[in-house]
Amino acid sequence: AIPPFTTDTKNQAVADSEPGPSFLVHEPRKNESLWLIAQMYYEQGMLYPALLEINPGLGIYFDPDDGPLHLPLNRQAAEAIVARVVFTKDARRFFRYPVQVADTWQNIAERFYGRGDNAAWLQVLNPVAQPQPGTRVVVPLLE
Repeated sequence: AIPPFTTDTKNQAVADSEPGPSFLVHEPRKNESLWLIAQMYYEQGMLYPALLEINPGLGIYFDPDDGPLHLPLNRQAAEAIVARVVFTKDARRFFRYPVQVADTWQNIAERFYGRGDNAAWLQVLNPVAQPQPGTRVVVPLLE
């Protein structure tokens, strides 16, 4: 079954005149994971890092009440995003997370692992004392 979605077009006349990528908008429900959303739209749950990339500050543990998620238009777009922001090393997948204002190792760990005590693990993987907005840090992905 194809999930319900909308295309974010602002006003159609403006959308038709603006170049650039469009995206789908998904209203998350309770107990819905990024993996399930990617599976629903792209038939491949492992493409969920594309959702992380186009929703700055989003993590694996998100609250559906925070509002709608932007999604790549199709599987090919999601695959292209994942190819750019995910890499594999020693059979593990890593995400190049774009650091947001006010991010700390602890809140990044909470966002990706559900608990802040994994912050030390992130610090070991990244050679910076504190994450700086506008940079990217390496975050191991849970599969």
